[in-house]
Amino acid sequence: MATVKTAISIDGELFEQAEQMAKATHVSRSRLYAQALRKHIALWQDRLLTEQINAAYADGPAPEDTAFLRAASAHMADLSEDDPW
Repeated sequence: MATVKTAISIDGELFEQAEQMAKATHVSRSRLYAQALRKHIALWQDRLLTEQINAAYADGPAPEDTAFLRAASAHMADLSEDDPW
């Protein structure tokens, strides 16, 4: 993928902290900013996925899922009836 140059404005204190981190980790400032942005985007995508999953299950389990879970639970209870644990 092509590299794109961009200019950003950040707080001076944040810039200094980024400079220190870049030097301490032996990466360029550009690489540090790109890594930070990748991580931030990944967190954002995870949050979006969680929201989608929560929306899909907002109404609770489907009736057939509930029936399956009850049957599986009963079966497990039968299997473990003689289990000493």
